Amino acid sequence: MSGASRVRSLVVPLVLGVLTLGVYVALRGLGMFPDADPWDGALFVAVPVAATGLIALAQAVTRHRRDNAEMLRHAALLAAPASPRPRPIPPPKFSDPIKAAPPPPPPDPPSSPPPASPPPSQPPDDEVRSDVLLRFARELHASPEADRLHATLSRALPSLLGYPDVWLIAQVGQRQQIIQPDARRGRLLSEPQHWATFPLAVDGTTLGLLGIGVGREPMSESRRHLVSEVASLVAQALQLSDSFERMREASTVDPLTGCSTRADGLQRLQIELRRAQRSDKAAAVLLLDLDHFKSVNDRFGHPCGDAVLAQVGRIMMQTLRASDIRCRWGGEEFLIVLPETGLEAAKRVSDALRRRIAEARIIYGGEDVQVTVSTGATVTRPGEIDTHNLLLRVDAALYRAKNDGRNCVRAVLGDLHGAPVATPPRASRFLAFPERRDPSRPDRRRFAGPGRRRTDTPGSEQS
Repeated sequence: MSGASRVRSLVVPLVLGVLTLGVYVALRGLGMFPDADPWDGALFVAVPVAATGLIALAQAVTRHRRDNAEMLRHAALLAAPASPRPRPIPPPKFSDPIKAAPPPPPPDPPSSPPPASPPPSQPPDDEVRSDVLLRFARELHASPEADRLHATLSRALPSLLGYPDVWLIAQVGQRQQIIQPDARRGRLLSEPQHWATFPLAVDGTTLGLLGIGVGREPMSESRRHLVSEVASLVAQALQLSDSFERMREASTVDPLTGCSTRADGLQRLQIELRRAQRSDKAAAVLLLDLDHFKSVNDRFGHPCGDAVLAQVGRIMMQTLRASDIRCRWGGEEFLIVLPETGLEAAKRVSDALRRRIAEARIIYGGEDVQVTVSTGATVTRPGEIDTHNLLLRVDAALYRAKNDGRNCVRAVLGDLHGAPVATPPRASRFLAFPERRDPSRPDRRRFAGPGRRRTDTPGSEQS
């Protein structure tokens, strides 16, 4: 509300009030209100003042709403994009009737058919390509394992690049990796065509090549840019997968002997016990210990001891099956698990390992180093899943082999004292009746039948 409006809103009620008071005083002087209360004058003044104030308030509210609407309209006009103002058309000159007529509008161009959608093999535009590459990178980093990464690449590369013939070869660390699509495996070179190769480079190092069968038509520049970005993502994924595999091997594989570590071997032993329980087949467990290994370290040094341990690891790898579990249990102790193997087969395997280790020769410092091994063996019991008792038995068998002169194989199938242990009896629903007959007395029946007790002496009869 402006200043003039405020003054007018204050002056008008005041003038009305003064006029009302003057009329009231004049009428009072004429004697028209002989019994009137002096406060009636104030009432005559207050009524017009209040009415005028209400009218002024209503006008102020209306004016405020109109101002707000005007401000919103101006803000909308400022926010809207500025449209080009049409240029005024000059009035025609009527001197020449031909020139005065406006020129005819240009004919509409012939309607062209809508552009056809690009084929699936065409590269997408920048925004779609960025989104596709981002999803592809997330998928690669979500599967750092080598097997899962190979499966992801063989499945996703043909559809992402738009070419069915794609191959990849890389040398990352000590691993050479060759990846081909599953649908075209072994048939990439069956048909003659042109191949385009792209380097798999990361941090200035080339890990391998990415090959694409482009047929007989050259690749476009946008397609080459897309393949180069994909090759960079693949190189980073391969390097990450190699680091992941090396870290996993460091935690599960002993680098000196190539055997499993103690923690990984114990976990695999528990898995094998559960599998043996499900298949109802026994598994053999061997515990090997190199004889007088401390004297080898004391005489030739620890490097020679490491060479002996590495040689033992190679012999076990060459002798055992791929399904057998070999684990470095301690410094010079090795735990071996033979799935689906009985006692006799376990003894043959143990004896073959013992002979090959004894026949192995290691030349160190011009001297011939030879070691022997003592082996303890045991076989799992039906339904046994407790690794503690199993390891106690095989450890007792190893101590028995050492006490018997070393360089031999001993087995323990019973408890720690060597007593045989049969299959644990199954629980019966019926209560066992106590034996009330003296087991030392023979059967007193005249004719011995099939109901003879197990304590009776076979063939004994008494009338």
